Amino acid sequence: MVYHRDGLIGFYRGVIPPFIGSTIFRSLQFAAYEAVFTKCETHPNTRVKLPLSGGIELRVLIGALASATTRAVIECPFEYAKVRRQTGQTWKLADGYTGFRVLYIRTLGLMSTYFCILDSLRRHTNVFNYKVG
Repeated sequence: MVYHRDGLIGFYRGVIPPFIGSTIFRSLQFAAYEAVFTKCETHPNTRVKLPLSGGIELRVLIGALASATTRAVIECPFEYAKVRRQTGQTWKLADGYTGFRVLYIRTLGLMSTYFCILDSLRRHTNVFNYKVG
């Protein structure tokens, strides 16, 4: 349907907002994690290993929360503009955080999973001693 209506270019409608946004939020999400994770290093309560987690410290989850929050706040307006553009609707800057709750929940799960897996790999393997790792 998209191809018949708009041709090949129709598949790329709305690509500019997420491209610009992703360059921003993808770098800042890791910076936010690293800043909070490192800051928590000096607080003994955040170095506590969470039960039944294989040794994951609380600071990993706090860092993931900071990462997800940073990403969601930046990503939401760009995603809103993308979807509105893809569906041929106009968008208003004032409505840029429409859908934030769902995006935030998704991003919390994504970033928490990512950083917990990364932390486990660092502690339980030597995969990062190799170029491929």
